[in-house]
Amino acid sequence: LHAQNLELTASRRLLAAEHQHYLELFDFAPDAYIVTDHVGTIREANRAAATLLGVPQEFLVQKPLILFFPEQEHKPFRALLIRLQREKTALAWETQIQRRERARVPVSVTASITREIPLKGRPAVGVHWLLRDVTERIQSEKAVRASEERFRSLIENVKDYAIFTLDPEGFVASWNVGAERIKGYQSAEIIGKHFSRFYPRSDVASGKPHRNLSIAAAEGRFEDEGWRLRKDGSLFWAKVTITALRDDSGKLRGFSKVTRDITERKRADEQLRESESRLKTIMDNSPAV
Repeated sequence: LHAQNLELTASRRLLAAEHQHYLELFDFAPDAYIVTDHVGTIREANRAAATLLGVPQEFLVQKPLILFFPEQEHKPFRALLIRLQREKTALAWETQIQRRERARVPVSVTASITREIPLKGRPAVGVHWLLRDVTERIQSEKAVRASEERFRSLIENVKDYAIFTLDPEGFVASWNVGAERIKGYQSAEIIGKHFSRFYPRSDVASGKPHRNLSIAAAEGRFEDEGWRLRKDGSLFWAKVTITALRDDSGKLRGFSKVTRDITERKRADEQLRESESRLKTIMDNSPAV
C-alpha cells in the first residue's frame, strides 16, 4: 500500500509538472490562444489574447468570447460553434474583433474541438481558438492592390505604345488606349481574338506568330521589327517586344506585348540610305580633278 501511495504521489507530481509546463507554453505563446466551452464561454486565455482584446487577462475568464466580436459577426460566430461540434474539424474564419476601447482589429481565427469531458452525464466540449492580428497583411495587400491599380491605369492610358496581354495560346486578354490608336481595334472588338491577325498573310502562313511566342516562352523575351496590319488593312512598321509571364511556380500564364509604330523612322532611315547611295554614285562617277 505504501508503494502504491508513493507511485500515486509520483504520478501526481508528474502530472502537475506537465500541467505547469503546458501553462507556461500556453501563457507565453506569441499568438492569442483562448479555450472556451461549447457555447463560447472563456475558460482560459493567454497574455497575447489579453493584449489583442485590450483587456486584463483575469477579466477574460468566464466572459462570452462573442462579446469581443462586432454585432454583425455574432451570427457567423454561433454558426461556427455549431459546425465545429457537428464536423469536429478545425475551421478558419477571417473577421474583426471589437477591442474594449472600441477600435476594431482584423483577425484570422482558427477554431478546433480540443476535448470532450463527461459532465453530469453529458459531454462538455472544449473549443480551442487561435487568433492572429492580420492588420499588417491586409494593409500590405491594399498597398499592392493600389500599386497594381496605378500601374494598370498608367498602362491603359499610354497612347504611344500598344500594350496588351495574351493568354498562353496567343488570344488577346487585355488592350490599352495605345493599342486602340495604333492598331485600330476597340477593346470589345479584339479581346478574345488571336493576335495572329496583326501579321501579314505571308507571316501567318510561315508560322511567324506561333514561332515568336515559342521563342518568348523559351527565352523569356523576344524582340522583333517587321510589318504589322491595322484593322483597316494598312501596314505599319512595328518594333515589338514579347515577354513571357509566369506564376510563382514557373507555369506560363501568358505574354505581355508592347508594339510601337516606327514607320516614320523607317522611312527616314530609307530616305537617308537612298540619299547616301545617290551621293556615293555621284562621287564615284565624278571625274577626278
